[in-house]
Amino acid sequence: MSEHIKKRPILVWIIFILSIINFILFCFVIGMNSGLIPVEEGYAFDLSEFILFKNIKMLVMNFIFLFASIMLFRLKVIAFKLYSLYAILEIIDFISTSIYTFIYPSLAFSAFADISIIGDLLSISITLFLVYYSYRLSKKNILKR
Repeated sequence: MSEHIKKRPILVWIIFILSIINFILFCFVIGMNSGLIPVEEGYAFDLSEFILFKNIKMLVMNFIFLFASIMLFRLKVIAFKLYSLYAILEIIDFISTSIYTFIYPSLAFSAFADISIIGDLLSISITLFLVYYSYRLSKKNILKR
């Protein structure tokens, strides 16, 4: 092996594996949402809120995240830019969802809204960590062009 080939940090492997698992789960959600994966009546959940725009938004964001993870795994500097783009989109989505939730008071004070907000904030925190981590890897010259 050549000396210029660097080993991937263990955290890069973990991020990559979790991203693949996340994308597989996303495919199951889209499959259930579109009716390709049948769900028994007792286990079905309300998918009426999943409209075309939301499906396209979820699809684009998941592909950006997956591509960013693949680029991080390949140790490419574009991973930082992709994670940054994903973070911006996620923050915009959080703000728009929060505004929508507070416009409709019946949703604003439900237990599901509270859990959703906590989950969104946790997701944003993880994404901001990924932005920071990829930035640090690029500054240490681990990520290359």
